[in-house]
Amino acid sequence: MGILYNLFMLKKYRLLRHVIFWSSLLLFFSVYFSYYNQDDTFFRVFITTLFQFFLDITWNCFIIYVLFPTYLFKNKYFKFSLILFICFVAYLFITFPYDLLILKIFYSNLYEHVTLSRFIHARSLYTVVIELIIMMSVSLFVLIKKLIISIEAGNKFKEEKLKAEIKWKESELNYLKSQIHPHFLFNVFNNIDELIYINRDKASETLSHLSESLRYLLHDSSKDFVLVENEIHFIQSYLKVASISFADPGFIQFKFDSNCNDRKIAPLIFIPYIENAVKHCNRKVPAPGISVIIICTSDFIELECRNYRKKNNTVKKQEGIGLSNVQKRLDLIYPESYILDIFEENGEFVSRLKIFIK
Repeated sequence: MGILYNLFMLKKYRLLRHVIFWSSLLLFFSVYFSYYNQDDTFFRVFITTLFQFFLDITWNCFIIYVLFPTYLFKNKYFKFSLILFICFVAYLFITFPYDLLILKIFYSNLYEHVTLSRFIHARSLYTVVIELIIMMSVSLFVLIKKLIISIEAGNKFKEEKLKAEIKWKESELNYLKSQIHPHFLFNVFNNIDELIYINRDKASETLSHLSESLRYLLHDSSKDFVLVENEIHFIQSYLKVASISFADPGFIQFKFDSNCNDRKIAPLIFIPYIENAVKHCNRKVPAPGISVIIICTSDFIELECRNYRKKNNTVKKQEGIGLSNVQKRLDLIYPESYILDIFEENGEFVSRLKIFIK
């Protein structure tokens, strides 16, 4: 099967394909004509047909190597049909005198006194049918090859796309698993260590929330979509862990709709903006220094995250590389289905992300 495929498809075997194809047609017509004309010899029929095939080969090569790539394969169907028809009519005007000449050479006793007009009148239908059969055979051969190439190209594209998606998913998973910054975890563990001596119950509660956050991060983040209520629960656990680094328990304010029902969203799509607010907030302002609001409607899910900036922080500095990476992820998951606004308002850094649900 591999040898036949290579012979049929590979460019380096083009000449061999032509030899096999035209030899097969030549043998078929020679056998056919000699069978129905038993007064004639097979050799003379074979030689006559061979000379007649020279013109057929030239004509069909013109179709497959000029007309097909110039018009048909570029979807110029009307031009292709028109030019093919004109060229075919012109080809017939060349074929009739050429065939008559060949027959006069090899069958002088039968065709010596036959005029061109008489020959055309007698052989017009026969010649047209034979030429159409040959042309259709050649065209079918080429179009089947083209179809196989297109199918293979499509399969290759799908395979490469699938590989890219798998690679992206793996990269995404690694990226998602690293969303909680190591520096943040280091601070959390330090704070928990201090809480153990001050408030053991509070330390235990914080560890419980941290455990829930990590469990969600490691398991649910591998899914394509999760329930919004699960994402909200993760954000709650995350913010409770983050709040231990602030003196005022109410420094982080979190509000959300409880009617998200069965709405789904890509996991961890909001957390980078929230973590960014925690990381870059001004801790010297009165509570609430960070405000997180999630709104659910029948058409969209919206996150609004606000934090007072440090005095030496610019909006550009707070945006950083992390948020630009999140936007790339949004482009992949929600192409043309989200609105992201990042701006400064009255000393606050504001991230507003609205995702439209289909």
